[in-house]
Amino acid sequence: QAIRNAINKNEQFIYLRRYKTELTAKMAFFDDVMYKFPDYVFSVSGNEARMKRPGEKKWETIGYFIALSNSQQKKSVPYPRVTLIIFDEFIIDRGAVHYLPNEVKSFLDFFSTVDRYQDKTRALLISNTVSVMNPYFVEWKIKDDGVEWWTDPSGFVVVHFIRDTEFSKAVRTTRLGQFIAGTEYGDY
Repeated sequence: QAIRNAINKNEQFIYLRRYKTELTAKMAFFDDVMYKFPDYVFSVSGNEARMKRPGEKKWETIGYFIALSNSQQKKSVPYPRVTLIIFDEFIIDRGAVHYLPNEVKSFLDFFSTVDRYQDKTRALLISNTVSVMNPYFVEWKIKDDGVEWWTDPSGFVVVHFIRDTEFSKAVRTTRLGQFIAGTEYGDY
């Protein structure tokens, strides 16, 4: 979606992670999708995602890599062409990584900085983890009541709870799936 928006609408995106250390793999950002755009060339330079259009020699900035933990430093930076924020792994799996203090406020501050109250920006908060015990769901009173889609009364926040039984069945046919069957990790 972000690349199509850049190609067709001259829009930009922000790929957001919680900590700067989570952006170390950004050099491979386009690796899984560049085959879908065979006439275009993509690269990462510093904290910018770049693209060359067919027949062009000039690189075009189409996106930015930003860590939420450093986002306060971006408060005065304008992002007039950014229409999509992709916050990857916004729900933390149990482990050594922790949420930022007042993280939801930090995210909303950053969103406001990018959007500037123009209603031009959409944020996709994505995660593999399904725990509803996270600061975002608590703050926004999101509950997993067994529904596939949850929407707040204003329609500003929409949550898609994916219950992919086909994927689960496919995993169970693999050697790993059979090995973890009946374990806590298998349930996960």
